[in-house]
Amino acid sequence: RRNVRIFTNSMPLAATLWQNGTCQLTLAGGDLYREPGILHAPSSAGPEFYASEFFLGAQAITHVGMFESHPLIVRETEVLLTREYKVIVMADSRKFGLRARYPIMPLSRIGTLITDDGISEVNHRNLTDAGIKVIVAHADGDT
Repeated sequence: RRNVRIFTNSMPLAATLWQNGTCQLTLAGGDLYREPGILHAPSSAGPEFYASEFFLGAQAITHVGMFESHPLIVRETEVLLTREYKVIVMADSRKFGLRARYPIMPLSRIGTLITDDGISEVNHRNLTDAGIKVIVAHADGDT
């Protein structure tokens, strides 16, 4: 409910924010790719702004970095990573140790990672050792 501007190419996020949000919403132009649920324009140079924070999810996270299973998500993320200041990843604990086909970025690109209290001590330590601020959301609402 804060007065923020959100840029997204995610149709599910746009639909939710349209129905429930009060923020300023900017959608990327392009064709709708239903499987990953994104808008993509192959000839687009990307947005004409820089963001103070870039929130994104991950299909998989390993000690090497983040991975996705769809190449269009990787391409769009790479463009947006050139227009941000701070990367914040939101990934539940089940994403750790999984492997997807396409690398997105190394762990060193992540500033903050938000996950649930199912994260193992080893994964938590690997993230903090990599210089990542880890925020653990507990089922009872405490962080």
